[in-house]
Amino acid sequence: MKTTNVNQLLAWATTRYGLLLVRIDAIHLNKSIPTIEWSAVAADWKQQWSGRERKAAALKLSEQHSLSLLTLYLGDGCRHPEALTIAVGNNKESKPKRLVPEMIAAAYECGYGKLLDAIRCEKWSMLKKLTPQEDPVHAEFAGYRFWLIFGREHFTLRARCLLKSEEAANTLARALARAGVQARVRVCTQGERKYWLVELSGREILKLAER
Repeated sequence: MKTTNVNQLLAWATTRYGLLLVRIDAIHLNKSIPTIEWSAVAADWKQQWSGRERKAAALKLSEQHSLSLLTLYLGDGCRHPEALTIAVGNNKESKPKRLVPEMIAAAYECGYGKLLDAIRCEKWSMLKKLTPQEDPVHAEFAGYRFWLIFGREHFTLRARCLLKSEEAANTLARALARAGVQARVRVCTQGERKYWLVELSGREILKLAER
C-alpha cells in the first residue's frame, strides 16, 4: 500500500501480522506542508478473502468492536469533520456519533490513542471533536411516535410524525380529530422517497397534553 497519511499506514499495519517492509518512496514539496509518501508491504500476510468478502468482514467487525470501527475510520483518507463517516471501497456509510466516546475510550485503553496523539493524526483529532447529538425528544399517541421540534429563531414548538402512506397519515389525523386536536397533513420527500408528515402546532400539543 502507498499513502501520505501516517494514520493510514498504522491502521493498515495493525490488521496484518508478521514482517512489514516499510519505506519512504517520495517527499512531496507543496506550497503548504511537505508530505512523505510511504510504501508498505506485509511480507507474511496471505490474503484470505476476495474483495467483497473483505468488505463484508470489515463491516461486520466494525459493528462488533469499537477498535475495528476506529481502524476503518482512520483507514479512509477522506476527511469528514462534521460526521462519523466510514468508507469501504466506493461505499460510504454514516455512523451515529454516540459511538465516538466508545471508540476514543477503546483506543486509549490499549495505548493506540497515545500513539495517535504522538503523531498528531489529523483524523484522530477530528474524531475527538465530534460531539454526539442529544437524543431527540419524542411522545407517543395511539401507537404513533411524534418528534418534538423547537424552533429557536421564532421560539416555536412543533410535533411531527413521519409516515410511509397517505392512508396511515389520514388515519392518524382522524384519531387526533376525535381527541379534539387539529393536525396538518402534508407530503414531503427524502431523496426519491415520498412520505406523509402529520404535524401539530404548539397549541395543539398543549391540548393533547391536557387530555
